[in-house]
Amino acid sequence: MLRGAFDGLGRVLTSPHVGAEPGTGYEPVDTFGPEGETVRGEWVVAPSAQDRDPRDGVIVWFHGGGYLLSSPGNARAVTSTLSQLAGIPVFAVDYRRAPENPYPAAFDDALAVSRWMGRAGVAMDRVVLAGDSAGAHLALSLAIHLAARGEETPAALALHSPVLDPLGSPADSRMPSARPPLLAQDPLMPPEFARRAAISFLDGIAADDPRIAVLNAPDDVIAALPPVLTMVGETELFRTDAERLRDRLTDAQVANDLHVVPGVVHSWITYGRAMPESLHAIEVTVAFTRTHLGRPHVDGPDALGAGATRSTSPTPRTLTPRSETYVSRWHNLEPVDDEFLLSAPVRIVHTLDTNASVDELWAALEADDAIVSWSPVVTGSDWPRPHGIGSVRTVTIGGIATVRERFYRWDEKERMTFGVAQTSVPGIRRMGEDYVVTETASGSRLVWTVAIEPSRLPGPATGLVVAGLRTAVGQLAAGLERRLRASERAF
Repeated sequence: MLRGAFDGLGRVLTSPHVGAEPGTGYEPVDTFGPEGETVRGEWVVAPSAQDRDPRDGVIVWFHGGGYLLSSPGNARAVTSTLSQLAGIPVFAVDYRRAPENPYPAAFDDALAVSRWMGRAGVAMDRVVLAGDSAGAHLALSLAIHLAARGEETPAALALHSPVLDPLGSPADSRMPSARPPLLAQDPLMPPEFARRAAISFLDGIAADDPRIAVLNAPDDVIAALPPVLTMVGETELFRTDAERLRDRLTDAQVANDLHVVPGVVHSWITYGRAMPESLHAIEVTVAFTRTHLGRPHVDGPDALGAGATRSTSPTPRTLTPRSETYVSRWHNLEPVDDEFLLSAPVRIVHTLDTNASVDELWAALEADDAIVSWSPVVTGSDWPRPHGIGSVRTVTIGGIATVRERFYRWDEKERMTFGVAQTSVPGIRRMGEDYVVTETASGSRLVWTVAIEPSRLPGPATGLVVAGLRTAVGQLAAGLERRLRASERAF
């Protein structure tokens, strides 16, 4: 059920108008090697790559999903855009997933793809192995396997939000005693899911198996790896995985580039053109790919697509604030009212009791940086004054979505209510939020209601939406409480 819901949600979020490249061709591959090994996946060939021979250069993409979820189809927003901007084909590997096929099934499939390409005349030095999350682990695991056997390694590795130590270690930020305050606040990858996924796909295989414990590979094997690009969110659960890999590579004098990016969520690259942060990550990967494959620059409107933007630096180091949000398409939502707030199919009600006065709580709720200052997951907020009935706030959530909220109630220091007028991603028919502030004996109370009517989502996906929203609302409320406490200390 979970896999079906995830795949259904992925089909919505990676539809062409959200992030996938128009005009891209997808050619499925389902064959076997000479020893019966499985080779499954799809060729992704964007318009700019239609005349390119894979033997001249190819990106092999391994999707994420904790070795349990997702598929090449869910990754089309990133694979099609990579193909278009790099001007070369992408092969998205459809490896077997747990729990039906625990490790090393996925690794065996990755190795089979590399052998299959070799038989077709695609040399490994014309291949960039890339992937996100568990897929990044798979890409690195394959490269380490080849290096350990003295075989030809790929031209380069591009690892996004990599999960490189699946069960964690005492030095890892996933351990509560070692976790910095901002880490593991990403609602897309809670620690418990990461651990359960690891246990499921390992299924009894020792955690120190060299195909699993990639960070513990011998020094001489690490030294034989090709150049590595790693991108990870500043508050991601797996940030320390990326930092430990950087240290191993640097000590072994392997060329590597680690980007720790603020204000993004786990695997944000997979949203393609839907968000500027994901497009930026793809541009960084394309620049890295060109450097190590020597592909010519693909320029002009045919390469980028109408309305897209390109970073001015060939290898940008950090995201820079933008004065406006790039959204490929806005989706209009139906209006909401008070009855909807009480009867919506999905309702989340969170109560926050605080020592702050009503005046202090209200000031925090209507501050210019409200929401964005409460959690690193919210990366942008534009709320022109004066605030009140009819005012519009535009909020950007990591690399996932941007929403426009229109306020239809404003009772000063008592209640504010808005309906979401537009979103940058489909899947929601109606959405509204209500903030009610009351005085208490010890300070004040906020009752925060989020009401949603999903659309175009398979039934089981609603449970995922509710779980994610409940986590997000709880984190935002906790961030608001921290801000109120900080204000108390300041005075």
